Amino acid sequence: MAAFFQSLHKTLAAGFGLVVLLIILVGLIGGQFIKFDFDVVAVLLALAALTFQRPYDTIGIGTWLALIMAFNVWFIIWPNQKKILGLIEASADEKGAAARLAGMTSRAITMLPMPMLYCMAAQNNAGL
Repeated sequence: MAAFFQSLHKTLAAGFGLVVLLIILVGLIGGQFIKFDFDVVAVLLALAALTFQRPYDTIGIGTWLALIMAFNVWFIIWPNQKKILGLIEASADEKGAAARLAGMTSRAITMLPMPMLYCMAAQNNAGL
C-alpha cells in the first residue's frame, strides 16, 4: 500500500486506476451497486439509504469519498501537523511518526478527489 504513496505520479496513477476500476466494476455487475448494511448509528443508516438508492447511488459514493477525505484532514492530518509544527509538545520520535502518517494520509487525499469528482459529475451526466 505504501508503494502508491512514494511519489506524486504513483498517487495520481492510483487515483486514475480507482476511477477505471469503478467503471469496470459497475459494468460487470450491471449497474447494481453493492449495498452495505451500516449498523453503526441511525444517522448513517438514513444517509446510506438515501445515497445508495437509484438514481442517487453515484452521487452517494462521491459523498462518502468526500466524507472520508474530510475525516482524514480533521482527525488524522491536523492533529499530526500540530505535533510537527510544535503546537503540541512531542518528542523527536513522535514528530517523525506524525510526519510519516500525515504524509501518507495527505497522499491518500491526493488520490481520492479524482474518483470523487467523477462520481459527482457522473450523477447528472450519465457517466455510470
